[in-house]
Amino acid sequence: MGKSTDHAQAIDRELDWLSQRIEWRFAVHFRGEPTAAPAPPKLIHPDAAYTGAVRRLEASLRETARRSDLGEKLTDHRLLIALALCPHLRPAALDIFFTKNELFDRGFTEFGGLTSGQHGGFLPSGETAAFLLAGTDTAKRLAVTEYLREDGVLSQRNLLRLQAVQRPEPALSGALLLSDEALTRLTTDRPFAPTYSTQFPAEPLHTSLTWDDMVLSAQLQEEIGDLCLWINHEGTILGEWDLKWLLKPGYRALFYGPPGTGKTLCASLLGKEVDRPVYRIDLSQVVSKYIGETEKNLSALFAMAEHRDWILFFDEADALFGKRSPARHAQDRYANQETSYLLQRIEGYAGMVILATNQIRNLDEAFTRRFQSIIHFPVPDVEQRISLWEKAFGDKLPLGEDVDFAALGKTYELTGGSIVNILRYCSMLAFRRSEPCIHQRDIVYAIRREYRKEGKTI
Repeated sequence: MGKSTDHAQAIDRELDWLSQRIEWRFAVHFRGEPTAAPAPPKLIHPDAAYTGAVRRLEASLRETARRSDLGEKLTDHRLLIALALCPHLRPAALDIFFTKNELFDRGFTEFGGLTSGQHGGFLPSGETAAFLLAGTDTAKRLAVTEYLREDGVLSQRNLLRLQAVQRPEPALSGALLLSDEALTRLTTDRPFAPTYSTQFPAEPLHTSLTWDDMVLSAQLQEEIGDLCLWINHEGTILGEWDLKWLLKPGYRALFYGPPGTGKTLCASLLGKEVDRPVYRIDLSQVVSKYIGETEKNLSALFAMAEHRDWILFFDEADALFGKRSPARHAQDRYANQETSYLLQRIEGYAGMVILATNQIRNLDEAFTRRFQSIIHFPVPDVEQRISLWEKAFGDKLPLGEDVDFAALGKTYELTGGSIVNILRYCSMLAFRRSEPCIHQRDIVYAIRREYRKEGKTI
């Protein structure tokens, strides 16, 4: 039996249980039948995405709930997730909530719920959840309200939330909404990958290269290894070693050095090594000239990334993390507020944040003091440059007998990024003359072109 089949069966069992609970609540509410509520099904598919979500939810509840209350709270939270999922996978199961009150010729107020112009079914609200879990029990209804608070486990774990409503409408009249991440995971059994938007101005970093394609000094390898070690063993260090009282979760690293020295590639390979998504933040979409908008954009960005195992990569970070200036004008004060707010959000992020800059001197010292690692990516030395030439050109294209990588490495001070640009142009030269062979003169010509682009001369 495949993993997708196990996942579908796990969901089916949960929605079957939801249907039984709905029937039971109607029987109790309208006929007063004093029967026990149907118990939740056992989780029989340990590898199913739904099972994993419940296990993580149980672990979160265990941190706050008393042991005597844990079972009841987990059951309630599972029911809320199933109720929010039901319109997407089994909408007909909620048709019973269209039952009319014959006395007033309208729906029952206690059912709550909404309808949509495009969806013909019943959309549950917080009121629907309160009716299903509590009926007319006021104390239990208050508990449901607590479950659906923004600081509740369901919202903090980014599973579901209660849609905000305008006053004077009751808070529970808002729709019960699964997060995009939970909906993707529970309906497709695939990891959630957000699309680029104004709310999340970031794109995933991918690379087909490996660490073998990079040329790193022994010191640089050790420092990058420290990042991998923390990501892989943070749970043990903070949890099993009980150091969370002293050490904050998450990790903040600064990569600095000239362009083309491998900062972005290293971030990509780090994510590949530890199997974590890496998102490069588009600072042009984050920074705004309008007061308060930068903080708003940052808040949305970190809210999206919270409770996910994402690595956030801020390239050219000095554009946003620059030095604070004396507050001589109102604009200076707002700029400093942006910097302070960003510092606060980065320190509060429980994942890994990597900042990259070409000029470390442009960064505010308040930031640099808070980095766990500050890693320098220098211009490669002679031996490293020779290795970069050999790795870049390799054996992919025929090379003329006059090509001398040792001489190139000794003569020209270039970064790995520049050498890749040179390879691209040499390939174009070979194609232009219909000769799939690269000669030393081609490489030197391409080097001069690269130097002119950077405002240098040979």
